[in-house]
Amino acid sequence: MEWLSASTGVPFKLPDLSGQNLKFEGARLLVAGGKPAAQLLYRDAENEIFAICFLQSDPVEGKTTLAESMRNDIGLVSWQQGKASYVVVGPSADPNLERIAEAVSTSI
Repeated sequence: MEWLSASTGVPFKLPDLSGQNLKFEGARLLVAGGKPAAQLLYRDAENEIFAICFLQSDPVEGKTTLAESMRNDIGLVSWQQGKASYVVVGPSADPNLERIAEAVSTSI
């Protein structure tokens, strides 16, 4: 976590999503828009993958509202908080995606 936080410039806590029936599987450093981005991977009991991605962005006061969108079979819930932009990615058919994103936004 320390290395990923230092690499992205975004301090974070690893969200415990066991209450959402998700198990942490690992983390990666990616590039998005030419910036280092973090990806936290989780898996549910049906073997579906959920990801939390974030990168440093222009600071905002507080937290923006969650914005949900769908692209084919992928659901995305995004927001900005402090000096970071976040997105939770999962199956578009999952009715709990926004609830998962809300849990992440309050614990990350």
